[in-house]
Amino acid sequence: MQLLGKEILGSQLILSALIIFIIIKTLISFNKKQITRLFFILWNFFWLIVLYFIFYPGFLVGLAKRLGVGRGVDLAIYVSVICLFYLIYKLFIKIEKIEKQITKIVREISIKNAK
Repeated sequence: MQLLGKEILGSQLILSALIIFIIIKTLISFNKKQITRLFFILWNFFWLIVLYFIFYPGFLVGLAKRLGVGRGVDLAIYVSVICLFYLIYKLFIKIEKIEKQITKIVREISIKNAK
C-alpha cells in the first residue's frame, strides 16, 4: 500500500491506527477535565514521536548505532523498560503517600467519633 508516494507496511498502518485511537482518547479525557493540559501536551507529544519512529525507523537505527546499541528496536525496548520501571516507582511512591493520608484521616475520624 502507498501513502503520499511512500510504501506503507501493514504493521505501520496498524500501529498508526492504534496511536490515533490513543490520541483521540487523550483528547476526550482532556475535554472531560480528567487530565491536565500539561499531561495532555506531553502525552500527545510522546505518541507523535512514536508515530515518527514508526514511519522513519532509520532515525532510530542511526541513534541506536551512535549509542552502541545493535538495532533501533533494541534501543526502543531498552528505553521503554527503563521508563516503565520509573513509572512503577512513581506510582508506588504515590500509593504510599495516599495510604498514609487515608490512615491519618481514618484516625482523625475515629478520634472524633470516640468523643
